Amino acid sequence: MSTTDRVSDLPVWQGFLRPILEVMSDRRTRSRRELVADVLAHMQLTPEQLGEQVASGGNRAEGRCGWALSDLLRAELVDRPRRATYQVTDDGITFLAEHPGDISDADLKLIPAYQAYTPSTPTDRPRLAVVHESTAEPLEQINEGVARLHDEVKTDLIKRLRE
Repeated sequence: MSTTDRVSDLPVWQGFLRPILEVMSDRRTRSRRELVADVLAHMQLTPEQLGEQVASGGNRAEGRCGWALSDLLRAELVDRPRRATYQVTDDGITFLAEHPGDISDADLKLIPAYQAYTPSTPTDRPRLAVVHESTAEPLEQINEGVARLHDEVKTDLIKRLRE
């Protein structure tokens, strides 16, 4: 059985929220590559977990770290001062201190910035629920992922233009 055929024992994307904030709590600005490497080392994943690949060939742990980072950006707990560079915000430090246990998407949904994030989507296109795990058909996951990336780029551009 290959690593893409079995159920992963890797934490789901929410399991990466706390480690990202813990690693970034030193307030250093990191490139995406450096951040992912630091988070994966901090989590002390096994070689098997680090080697897991998804069907498309990407690394499963890096992908899940990316999903978590994306939601932390939406919640404005992490900032992107330059393209592909990340830094924790003061709100991120406070949030980490106020949430000593596991952090979930339900915790993020309580944050006003996360609630205020409303990507602009054409009204004629039905909006699928965000899929973080393999609960939908692969084509649905791909389409949703592309739509989500487009929405994030639109929202980020609008935010930067307003600034």
